[in-house]
Amino acid sequence: MTDTITANQTIGVTDTIVSSDKNFELGFFTPGNSNNYLAIWYRKISTGTIAWVANRAWPLTDSLGVPKITNPGILVLLNSTGNVIWSSNSSTTVQNAVAQLFDNGNLVVRDEDQPENILWQSFDYPTATFPPGMKLGKNFLSGLDWYPGEILTILLQETSHTEENQEFELPLFELATIANATKNFSEDNKIGEGGFGPVYKRILMEGQEIAVKRLSENSRQGLDKFKNEVIYIAKLQHRNLVKLLGCCIEVEEKLLIYEYMSNKSLDYFIFDQKRSMLLDWPKRFNIIVGIARGLLYLHQDSRLRIIYRDLKADNILLDNEMNPKISDFGITKSFDGNETEAKTNEVVGTHGYISPEYVIHGVYSVKSDEFSFRVLVLEILSGKRNREFHHPDHHLNLLGHVSLQ
Repeated sequence: MTDTITANQTIGVTDTIVSSDKNFELGFFTPGNSNNYLAIWYRKISTGTIAWVANRAWPLTDSLGVPKITNPGILVLLNSTGNVIWSSNSSTTVQNAVAQLFDNGNLVVRDEDQPENILWQSFDYPTATFPPGMKLGKNFLSGLDWYPGEILTILLQETSHTEENQEFELPLFELATIANATKNFSEDNKIGEGGFGPVYKRILMEGQEIAVKRLSENSRQGLDKFKNEVIYIAKLQHRNLVKLLGCCIEVEEKLLIYEYMSNKSLDYFIFDQKRSMLLDWPKRFNIIVGIARGLLYLHQDSRLRIIYRDLKADNILLDNEMNPKISDFGITKSFDGNETEAKTNEVVGTHGYISPEYVIHGVYSVKSDEFSFRVLVLEILSGKRNREFHHPDHHLNLLGHVSLQ
């Protein structure tokens, strides 16, 4: 078996190349119809699972197509009439190029005489899954998006005024580990569900309790907000912010793994008549102070000025000692330099907590979070939801009622 396609070699529909450690294989596959696709799949784990597809938008309609290295150093896929239906389309050219399938599942077109001279790689064009070795973020040299690897490296451009990138590392969990821990995402291990998707609780082999957020196919949050949450929580470290332990992006699964908060969320206590009795004044005061500290860190003490935009009781988690931790950073935004406010046409957040200037004009700032914090404090003190508050003398919400006093 070989792991390389040379300029003098082609592979047919029944031929393949295999990475040197035999973890990955490249060849043609036919997904339930007569069309053929040039693809990479797993050989040892998740046998047959597709990791990457070259011509997913341009299927071969016959069995006579071949991949080939052309003289300028471009990998092309030809159909039965010799027409190019897909190519690596690299801008750099060399006279002696080869295509090699690496042990991490990356298909690379490189200079055979200078192996470090890489002309093109499949990792820059992810399609089906995310094999180990990919990175999540953006390559600011090529402008291409990157996806995760064994240690997830997130490269972000901090501001539009600088070329300096900040690098952060986040462990990548294997899907098999999380699937086994949650008994294949059993309903018995499900502890909640939000806009992102279901949340599961489980104990890893090391005895560590974890909470797993699984991106649902119909999630309103989507991949962009999934990446947003990874990016911000990877940067932020504070005792009143929930800790992100890692993530998993594999075989179309997108998971976030957090420290487990044994006392669920704040709304579970303060809006329940019986459970609220467990929160005496010292505990409520401690929760208010903890939330304030976390918010102050986001606004003033973190590396970026963070506007949280969705502060509410549901997003405050409580550990086994009832210490509060802000969670769910899917719609968080950051400010650059001396920027103090921004405007958007898409107002996000939860009604009842959103400030008037944000609702009416789309303007959000530190003051937007401060407004939400005031509403939350009133809810903690009263045990009543702002929007669900009722009074026999008027039709105002809780905030309006307090303003009358």
